[in-house]
Amino acid sequence: MEKRYEGFLATNGLYILDTHSGEVRFIAHDSNVTITASALVSNAKLDLGANITPQVNKFSPFENEVISSYPYLIAKPFSDLLKETDARMKCKLMVDTFTAVLKYL
Repeated sequence: MEKRYEGFLATNGLYILDTHSGEVRFIAHDSNVTITASALVSNAKLDLGANITPQVNKFSPFENEVISSYPYLIAKPFSDLLKETDARMKCKLMVDTFTAVLKYL
């Protein structure tokens, strides 16, 4: 199982990098202030000095067709299902996709 979050110490806080989405959060030592910045994984890698390899999603032709041509109601949970790595969330997204198909029909 791959680590999803990387932590990097700074002089006045802690940077937390979500390696899947590329989102970077800064948590200050002094207060409960959290600063969120959306950044690409490559930018975070340069700024924080992390060795991060972004995940490349390789979908089958069928999966690409579902994501690109099916209604959003079905395509969105299906796309999230394919990208998810946590087993419990995969089960939830599988149920959400199935429910969406039933509602659409």
